[in-house]
Amino acid sequence: MTINQRDFEKTTTLVNSLIDELENDDADLPAVFSAALSTIMIRLILDAPNAEIAKDLIQQSLERGARLACIMEQQFKETKH
Repeated sequence: MTINQRDFEKTTTLVNSLIDELENDDADLPAVFSAALSTIMIRLILDAPNAEIAKDLIQQSLERGARLACIMEQQFKETKH
């Protein structure tokens, strides 16, 4: 399954902005992440055409997130003085 890169980047920006805003308001980040993930999982399960597509999207998202986290961690290490 291919994803729309523009929509992916727009959503990433919006979600990160919301998390930053809540963090700046001294929100409990574990509660924020739990609520965000729960909400996304509910919508995904309800909106997916079938269970297989929902499972594939979850798997692809976990893999993409792990890859991006490794890249970001490496970039942070390279730029940290």
